[in-house]
Amino acid sequence: MTLDPTAIDDPWSAIAFVALVGYLVIVTWRSGRHSKRTARTLDHEMRPNSGSSMRDAVDRIEAKLDDVAARVAVLEDDDRHHKRRHRH
Repeated sequence: MTLDPTAIDDPWSAIAFVALVGYLVIVTWRSGRHSKRTARTLDHEMRPNSGSSMRDAVDRIEAKLDDVAARVAVLEDDDRHHKRRHRH
């Protein structure tokens, strides 16, 4: 189906057509602006800065998890040694 604006012979239909096209243009333009703003915000949050970005938070969490994993490994190793000693 093709839309032929020259086939509109009723003034109200022409006004409705222009309003619809204008609405679509505005929605598309605002969506594009919002997408660009969102992309800039996400880009900013994914780069380390002074400690307040999401990337900085993820880096801190990762470092803490590495520390916890190392402590768990030490505890597991101690537990294995303890069990070996008391097995006999």
